[in-house]
Amino acid sequence: NGTYNEKNTITAIPGSSLTNTVTFTSASGDSSKVILEASFNSTGGNWDQIFLINNVSNLKFYSMTFFVPSSTNNQGVDYIFTIIDYGNLTISNCILKTSSLYPVSGIQYRVYTWPQPYPDSSRIFSNNVFVGMYNALAIGGNVKSLVVQNNIADSIGNAFFGFLNQGKCLIDNNIVFGKYGLNTVGMEIYSNGTSLMITRNKISNTAVGITLDSGTAGTATNHCLVANNVINAGFYGLILAGGNSYIDVYHNNIYVKSASALNPTGAYIGSLRGPLSKYLNFENNSIEVQSSNSNQSPVAINIDSSIRISNFDHNNYSCNKNGPTDTFGIFGPKGLSNLKSWQSLTGFDKNSLNIDPKYDLTDYLKTGNSILAGKGA
Repeated sequence: NGTYNEKNTITAIPGSSLTNTVTFTSASGDSSKVILEASFNSTGGNWDQIFLINNVSNLKFYSMTFFVPSSTNNQGVDYIFTIIDYGNLTISNCILKTSSLYPVSGIQYRVYTWPQPYPDSSRIFSNNVFVGMYNALAIGGNVKSLVVQNNIADSIGNAFFGFLNQGKCLIDNNIVFGKYGLNTVGMEIYSNGTSLMITRNKISNTAVGITLDSGTAGTATNHCLVANNVINAGFYGLILAGGNSYIDVYHNNIYVKSASALNPTGAYIGSLRGPLSKYLNFENNSIEVQSSNSNQSPVAINIDSSIRISNFDHNNYSCNKNGPTDTFGIFGPKGLSNLKSWQSLTGFDKNSLNIDPKYDLTDYLKTGNSILAGKGA
């Protein structure tokens, strides 16, 4: 037990392997009793961090606190972990926190060897608590498996998770609370591999809930899944930004309310950052969009008219009519004022509803409107 002033570099460890790992952990198993603190001042420009993990695999960190206190200079410490060209890594049951005004991120991955020489490696980040981080996790590289599960992130300044080029990827049951609201992204995924599951996450006080960026795709026999998430955002709930294919979006509750965004939108599916998406299933989702600004036009759903949709039905939408235009949805360039006109033009949502879900904002958007019971939305 105790507080330790740390700045460490770990390089390749001879003899380590998948079955012969190196573990760093508190002896008591209590993360609050072992604190690794950054007591140094950064000079800037060198990605200063508590741990630099450089071209090393087969490490595990358990049950410790990593803390960056308020800095006495203008730069501070950039990251708690900077990880370069690594393979198997587990960080679990740890606390990563800062009280610094300088933006400190939790775990940052840097690529120098590409493609990586770790095709069978795995990364597990589970049961951690992130407090005050700028980015909690920014993870890239080709690996066989990535698990981000059961984490809590509070007062996140920019993004909770950002991922690039993963293999089998599970992002499940995480709780995210943004620090600045309109400056924060819950999760952003770029060019994922052929298996992605984003499930049971609870995201609030962010500008954007979940973004699947250019190239995020499944296959005809192994779809990516975005399901059972709760999103409370200020600009966009869900973005499928382009080049996405074989994506199933099921059973998500989305609430978007803004006083400043021009057109707060429940879900956007288009070509914002890539080619047109295709083979998308969007069913059994409930979306409410509210605006407290009379200059705004809330939009429940916005779809590029060239997107290839497989199934789009059994959803529920609710928009308040407070803006300068009466817009329920946007299909291509055309704004549509209600569910009936949306159904008529698009051919989507034949069995969908337009009912206020009466979300309980204090209980992860629990639906309070009994009219929706048994309706299939």
